[in-house]
This record gives sequence, structure tokens and C-alpha cells, in this order.
Amino acid sequence: MKVIFELIVEAFSKLSQASMQYCKKALFILETVAQVKACLLMLDLKCDALIVQMFQNFWKIIR
Repeated sequence: MKVIFELIVEAFSKLSQASMQYCKKALFILETVAQVKACLLMLDLKCDALIVQMFQNFWKIIR
């Protein structure tokens, strides 16, 4: 399960790229993660480092 979450976080890092192909896929993954509340699963599995990395990616994109 942690490997899947690592791939999800990696996909989020591609949101900042200009390519629409990556952006659309990453946005679809983001919507799916929100619907199934995967962040709660990540907390239950003690994936704290991945959660921190995910939010750092979001902050970089927002800047």
C-alpha cells in the first residue's frame, strides 16, 4: 500500500509541469484521493513522510 501512496505523491509533483497530459492525470488522481479519503489511510499506515512530501509539493505548486 505504501508503494501506491508513493506513486500518488510522485504524480502530484507533476502538477506543476506545463504538459496538459500530466496535469490531467494528476488532477484525476487528486480527485480520487479526495473521494476515498486516502490521506486518512496514509495517516493510519504511518506514512507521515509521504504526507509531508505531498504537502510540500502542493506548496511549491501554489507558489
